[in-house]
Amino acid sequence: VGKGKASPTSYLLYHLIMSGGALYADHDNEGTLSTWGIDLYSKTNYTEIVKKVIRALKDAEFIGVTVEVEQYEQETGYYHVSLEAKFLTMEV
Repeated sequence: VGKGKASPTSYLLYHLIMSGGALYADHDNEGTLSTWGIDLYSKTNYTEIVKKVIRALKDAEFIGVTVEVEQYEQETGYYHVSLEAKFLTMEV
């Protein structure tokens, strides 16, 4: 957020945690499994936002969606919820 601008009520950040081969057949990699971290920061009740994020990830065919950590950050005034999701990409 730029100087003099209001902080957002809620926002998401995401990052790739790891990516590697999956589903081996005949000694060949048949797919790639990527693990993503998603961090929600909210100054309001985050419960409905978390539900929407989980639904959006599942609709986008992410698997193994979990909520990892929920905490309040006193220095920023944000609730911080960490989620993790996996995505399987099949090789053609």
